[in-house]
Amino acid sequence: MINRKVTTIIEYSGAGLTKGEALVSGAGGTRFRMNGLGGSAMTATANGTNASGFAASNLLGGYGGFTKIDIMSADAVGEVQVVKGVIPAQYGGLSGNVSFITKAGTNDWHGSLFHRYEGSALSARQPFLTSKPHCVWNQFGGSLGGPILRDKFFFFLAYEGYRQRSSTTLSNDVPTPLFRETLLRALPFPETAIVLKYYTLPNQPYGPTDLLGRWVGPGLSNQNDDHVDTKLDYLLGGGNLSVTFTG
Repeated sequence: MINRKVTTIIEYSGAGLTKGEALVSGAGGTRFRMNGLGGSAMTATANGTNASGFAASNLLGGYGGFTKIDIMSADAVGEVQVVKGVIPAQYGGLSGNVSFITKAGTNDWHGSLFHRYEGSALSARQPFLTSKPHCVWNQFGGSLGGPILRDKFFFFLAYEGYRQRSSTTLSNDVPTPLFRETLLRALPFPETAIVLKYYTLPNQPYGPTDLLGRWVGPGLSNQNDDHVDTKLDYLLGGGNLSVTFTG
């Protein structure tokens, strides 16, 4: 599963959903199109509650597209239901609803463990950098379910987290030596030199009369995320009382 996202399950499930584009480049989360309408026309629920990643728009991923865990951990998904067409009144939105149900515990103990690694040793150098910076991405977690009281009370717990330590390409226009000398002559104050110390020299080709040059280099990109899904089931009077938490 690519990146272990539950949205990958939907994308390849054959449910007829089309993955939509972000509202703005780099500013949208994961969303799907139903019945020909835009991605914001659908809704997503987890165990019957709203699970949109951003309150102002119905996205399955966090606003900014920065999250690696959408809605719930893939190991916690017990059921995915897609409702579209003429939808019942219980669902919000215009085009349809994607419903996720957490796994439940049983009389038998069951669980899982996983670890996913990506690093600079397995990745290619970014084309705009002259060297390959250090990059490590660990995604890990697991699940456990079983009985608290046999035939009566059950639990399920899933945890997923990731730690990403990587780099991104940064570029900016900075003063050339000519511009620095011009500024120091025009503004012969200590503050001028202090401000110029915060600017690096260009490391890309520039002309002898250029005032600005381009600097390109690596910048830090650190991301952390932790996600927990829990569910308690108690058989009561021929029915099932469930308490769930996802966050």
